[in-house]
Amino acid sequence: VATLLDPYEILRDLKFDKIPLPNKLSPTSLESFTKCHQVFFFQYILKLKPDPPMTPELARGIICHKALEDVFELAPPQRTLVNLQNLFRKEWSSLRGDRESNNSVTQTKEYNAESYDSLFRIVNDDDDDDDVLSNESSPFDINAEIDWGQSSLQLLKNYYELEDPRTVTPLMREMWVNAKFPTEDDSFIVRGKIDRIDLISSNNGAVLSIIDY
Repeated sequence: VATLLDPYEILRDLKFDKIPLPNKLSPTSLESFTKCHQVFFFQYILKLKPDPPMTPELARGIICHKALEDVFELAPPQRTLVNLQNLFRKEWSSLRGDRESNNSVTQTKEYNAESYDSLFRIVNDDDDDDDVLSNESSPFDINAEIDWGQSSLQLLKNYYELEDPRTVTPLMREMWVNAKFPTEDDSFIVRGKIDRIDLISSNNGAVLSIIDY
């Protein structure tokens, strides 16, 4: 049975008289607070943020998001579904690297190449997980990787059926925004990143459309 740590005891050890309030929040931190108050305490109050484990689902989200970012670097006529899916393939190939030579060449802000290299490794029940994951010659489940790739490409196809990026002219992309939350000293900030802002014409004139992938 896991034992919850007493945050007040930890704060006393750190010479804090009371729990300090964060001076800024993001949508991710708010979601963390609603799921587990203690996780929020360790990550956003004590600033202890271990890298979350890489999973196929997380990798799919990160790489699809990167492909959607990069497709708008292309001229509108080139923003085809094929090119969008090829951007996904290019990013995954870069993160995956040459597994025979263990040459993963790219890393993202949150995850290094080794995090992606652990995906689709075959782990035998009789083996110690840590030993298998650190074994550079460990085989990979190619069929699982293919299924993952095909489902990821289908996800991008679903996006393309909802929106044709060739007809979109983004006003801004990947923009950080923040706002002061009403407090006594106006020191509390809520912040986040907007994936895309489009300027759209309507019967009532031009309107801003905020897009979140």
